Amino acid sequence: MESSSYIKYFIVAIYLVILLLMLNVFVFDKIVTVFNISAESETLTCDFVIKPLSSVNLHNAEVYNYDSTLLSKFDGRFAINAGTKMYVERIGSGPLLLEFTCGGCSSVGSFYSAAGDRRVLKAADYLYVEIQGIDSLRAIGQSIIVPYTGIVTVGNSVEIELPNTTTPVLRKGVVSMAGISSVGAKPFLAGTEELFLGDMVKFQDSMAIGFVYLDEDPAFKTTFRVQAREGVIIKPGPKTKNAGHHIHATLYDRFTSDSLFQGISLLFGVLLVFISIANFLLNLGVIRKPSLTDERKPINQ
Repeated sequence: MESSSYIKYFIVAIYLVILLLMLNVFVFDKIVTVFNISAESETLTCDFVIKPLSSVNLHNAEVYNYDSTLLSKFDGRFAINAGTKMYVERIGSGPLLLEFTCGGCSSVGSFYSAAGDRRVLKAADYLYVEIQGIDSLRAIGQSIIVPYTGIVTVGNSVEIELPNTTTPVLRKGVVSMAGISSVGAKPFLAGTEELFLGDMVKFQDSMAIGFVYLDEDPAFKTTFRVQAREGVIIKPGPKTKNAGHHIHATLYDRFTSDSLFQGISLLFGVLLVFISIANFLLNLGVIRKPSLTDERKPINQ
């Protein structure tokens, strides 16, 4: 077999190797997005799939179950159990409302004294907490923070309003995104998405960590971080089955922001150009094996 045939096979082999590497980098190397969300909202829900590390500090809180008052003007902390769903609401400058439910467990959590050394009450599978006088608490230096760790939805699905109902809504916010892949140790920037009045943002089956904060403004502020394949922003109005604007880091974001990925892409491009030139020269006959009939020059003694 002639040397040119071997060279062609070698070039084809290199082509295949480069194509496999490119497929691995461009197709099979999935991008995971890190979302950082800051929002002003009147409503938020969190499913605590694991027991959170932080408890909720309560001040001047009224605690109810289905039909009675459990604690009045309570100052202390509430430790949330895994499997609990928390609903947070504050409409305008009204009271802060916290509702805790648990479909598959016997207790949503327990109340402890302010010092944390004594359990005051073990709650059942439903709890409702109301905190009045937010401005008065802030005036005496009490911060009002509700930490959470779980699957989070901010905002509400605003569709058709019924008589004598009140719908708490997301007021505004911003979602900042960064991409992570197995190729490259550093995240790359992937843009931002603005949240508007009446939007709802959620991240299916992805754990978030963050907190709710009450200041001098109406409603509340929240910030959290979540790592997920994608997020969904749902706009107000009637919904179809797959409604929503899906957001995530894209391959284009990777091209424009990931310097390592840009370098790898350039290297692949240079290799392909080099191999194409070599193949072109081979077809022209510039690269060939010397003939067996070529005369050998005598070796000088």
